[in-house]
Amino acid sequence: MDDRVGRRGQAVAWVALGVTAGLGWWASQMMGMFVIAAAAAVLVARPRLWRTAGPYGAVALFFVASAPFWVWNIRHEWATFWHLATWGGPLPSGIGDRLGRLLWPLLATFHDHFWDGRAVRLPEAVDRMWWLVLWIFYGPALAVAVVQVGAWVTRLARGTRPWREPLDLVVLAFWLTVVAHLATWFGTSGVLRYSMTFYATVPVLGAVALGRLARWSSAGAGLSAAFVALLLGYNALANVAFVADSAAMPYRPVDAAIQRMEALGLKACYADSRIAQVLTFESQERIECADFHGLRNYAFLRAVDAVEDPSTVALVTHQGLRGPAPDHLARMLDLIGARSEQEVVGQYVIFHHFVPPDLPLRAIPPAGWRASASFGATTADRAFDRRVWTWWQAPKRDGEWYQLDLGATRAVAQLDLLVAPESAAAPLGISVETSLDAREWQRVVDMPGLIAGLHWWKGHLRIDDSGRVLVRLAPRPVRYLRIVHLGTGEPGAQWGIGELFAYEAADRPDVPPPAAVAALAEARGELDHFMDDPGGPNPRRAPVTYAHRRAQVDWARVFAAVGRASAAAPDWEEVHHLYGIALNASGWATDPDEMVLRARRDGSWSEVVRWVELAESSRPEFWRSGREEALAEARRHLGEAGVTTPMGRPSPPSRRVSARFGRELELRGIDLPAKARPGQAIEVRYYWRALSHLSEDYWAFVHVQGPGLELNQDHVLGTSTFGTSRWEAGEETAQSVPLQIPRDAPPGQYRIKLGVWLPETGKRLRVTETDFTHVPRSVDIGTVAVVAPDRPAEPKPVAR
Repeated sequence: MDDRVGRRGQAVAWVALGVTAGLGWWASQMMGMFVIAAAAAVLVARPRLWRTAGPYGAVALFFVASAPFWVWNIRHEWATFWHLATWGGPLPSGIGDRLGRLLWPLLATFHDHFWDGRAVRLPEAVDRMWWLVLWIFYGPALAVAVVQVGAWVTRLARGTRPWREPLDLVVLAFWLTVVAHLATWFGTSGVLRYSMTFYATVPVLGAVALGRLARWSSAGAGLSAAFVALLLGYNALANVAFVADSAAMPYRPVDAAIQRMEALGLKACYADSRIAQVLTFESQERIECADFHGLRNYAFLRAVDAVEDPSTVALVTHQGLRGPAPDHLARMLDLIGARSEQEVVGQYVIFHHFVPPDLPLRAIPPAGWRASASFGATTADRAFDRRVWTWWQAPKRDGEWYQLDLGATRAVAQLDLLVAPESAAAPLGISVETSLDAREWQRVVDMPGLIAGLHWWKGHLRIDDSGRVLVRLAPRPVRYLRIVHLGTGEPGAQWGIGELFAYEAADRPDVPPPAAVAALAEARGELDHFMDDPGGPNPRRAPVTYAHRRAQVDWARVFAAVGRASAAAPDWEEVHHLYGIALNASGWATDPDEMVLRARRDGSWSEVVRWVELAESSRPEFWRSGREEALAEARRHLGEAGVTTPMGRPSPPSRRVSARFGRELELRGIDLPAKARPGQAIEVRYYWRALSHLSEDYWAFVHVQGPGLELNQDHVLGTSTFGTSRWEAGEETAQSVPLQIPRDAPPGQYRIKLGVWLPETGKRLRVTETDFTHVPRSVDIGTVAVVAPDRPAEPKPVAR
């Protein structure tokens, strides 16, 4: 942009700009703000340059220098442009949330995230100096960015170019960073490292502020020099503290841990990803250490899971990184009855050579069990119905309890709580109480904090994300068990039990039939394909790739195999455990009709039957033809075409009608009582047909107008979790809706009007065709006569 630069100098400048921008973009997308700022400044200040070859040469060099990243975008799904902009999911809906996620990294930058040793505890006098640094450097930096915007506005008002100097580019890059935080997920996921987004601009602006102060006057120059000395002194003191604090640490602390593990004969381990990666890399994979959930490298998790010798597998924790804390893990080992050896090497704590309890166990059949609970008592029996997709739940509040009557006294030695597919429903902590008579109770377990998912695997321990909780007890005569939740979670959080298994002491352990073992192995092997391509993303960190992950699994094969295993061993806990995990990975939803659609698309015909039956039994007020069609198709594929379809098809409507709303919906019938009494709840049944696929979940508004009284009975079409957006074109539905007549409703004829609308926008569908009396956006569907209640008969006089 400098007129003094000749043609040769400009050519060099364009080459430097293109190559530098490309390398910067490849290294970090934070460079994008500077690339955009430079392009905008050139476009505004020297638009004629765009008629030369320079900009286009720079653009070409930009793509050449950043080619590796473009190739990555084509071949991968993780860390792509789309992922960086969206974090794999929808943006926060509220502007307040976005502003909060912007201010956090900005304020973190101003506070103490501007030096790498911030984890060191500073002397109190030094720590308080950051307030001075904020006011003399970072605060003025922000002021420069704000003031410069005012300068741009002034220049524009005078008809001149807003951007003239290098400072304009830096300020423009600063504000583009702000916009990126607000408009995308760039830097707004709440991860600490995203405070770096302001590292490149804020220090430059702070230096500009000090320079302006120095030019103001001789006093300003002296003050600026003092501020610089204070700033550099603060950073020097912080770094000296960092060096002093780390001087006593080994140069490579992990080396001692690796040497000790090798001396113990340990060849594999599970650990938090930050520990597992270091152990694996620094040992040059002599020790294969997997993240608990395989998030970083699923191949390592497969390898560690496949180890047959339990004496060579360890759990490794760290006193600083924790995850979990060593003492916490030790308490959990006691909870499940495990014994182990423990090695402390610096901050590494290695648990190894695990010994399972030697007492054999046998599952107690749930027949005859009865349950009660402090919350949701009517659903308490779902915790042992051997259907893991139904559960009992209660708020995550301290003291909420679940009580089980085993029906007879048993020598209980272990309890296992399954919560998958809703793994977030694991309790925060639990206590377990036992009793023989439900009057006198003895507390036998008290565990305030749980590591859900800790379980035995091939003779050693591992942790998964199923939320399963194992509790080992000293065998004792027990008839009644009470599980009490310890701790209080976020408002609205629930804990629960999908399936509860109780085990008693036995002479020999239960051995599942070989057919069940083989079927479960087949299901587990197929489900394992969900995480194929271990270099790719984990779907929970990048939901945009979930469809790719899901498509790698033959879900029909998974669920068919689990079904065979369940039929062969209905009380085998591992079957229900794996089924819950498979449901979660397949995209499990709480709505059974949604699961009908999903299973039908997957060709999982046994699942279609299961979910249709659940939908029919759980929501008799709502019927849809899609269930009937799906069940009939499933019966054909299962070779049961001659089996009578047990569907709750509603009887024909008492009144067939036709009312079309837009091009989407048609009302085809109504069941409406002729009369009602004050205080009575009547049932109105609507019969709908979807004329085409609907993209929104519509509601019906029902206005009841009578003598001196008007009632509204708006309701969602379908259900709250299976609205019209899930209906297929041509699908028919029937829905019963209660209508409460107020006790003070005066007698007379009440006319009922009906329309279709979207509560979010207020949009109403126009009536396009009907045989009702109607206005443009509602129809009169009939009347109900409200009659006066019968007067009680007067008592007859008593003869004297």
